[in-house]
Amino acid sequence: SALSFAHEWPEARSWLEYATLLYMTSYPAWGGDDGGWQEGPGYWRNYMTFALHYVVALQQATGIDLMQKTFFRNTPNYALYTAMPYQEHSPFGDGQNDSPGSLGRVMYAFSTLTQNPHFRWYADAARHRPGADVLSLATYDPALKPRSPQDLPPARVFPSVGLVSMHTALGDASEDISLLLRSSPYGSVSHGHADQNAFAIEAFGRGLAIATGYYPWYGSPHHQN
Repeated sequence: SALSFAHEWPEARSWLEYATLLYMTSYPAWGGDDGGWQEGPGYWRNYMTFALHYVVALQQATGIDLMQKTFFRNTPNYALYTAMPYQEHSPFGDGQNDSPGSLGRVMYAFSTLTQNPHFRWYADAARHRPGADVLSLATYDPALKPRSPQDLPPARVFPSVGLVSMHTALGDASEDISLLLRSSPYGSVSHGHADQNAFAIEAFGRGLAIATGYYPWYGSPHHQN
């Protein structure tokens, strides 16, 4: 709204300055410079979709590039290491029983904004095709070619959220066995679960030791208590 009306409403410029200041200095509340996310891949997808609409619009309208912020450059690695498209579920946090495939649209946008071929590989592996949403139209870049993450280190740690991910064959669905471990300084607040020192194991796209437990509906006794 601030970007849309800055040329008509004088007060909109103060909104723009305030929002940009928050993004530069305080965002996000649920992660750190390493790119980790407290609330699980599903809520990472939602929040990054919201954020990238502003990141892209601000850059195109003003030239201010929020992708220079360390968090935004690193956070696609959170999806790459903890929620591969071929995996069966998405620990840890609300929505952990969902397939990670829906993260593809956000990873497409990140791949363009960072010019990272590994992130573009994720979007392709998740079968995302640009044009189905406004964000991918705004970040459409057919020149960037995907590259398998098999040449990346097989493990990564996200200290800000107490999460480590280890793979035997990162990016190879037929050979990959993954172990996720979580012990978060955030505890179980917001969309995070009370699963300190928990682990999840997947092999060849199937859950072996899975993250269990979910609230049956918003506001239910299980959810509230």
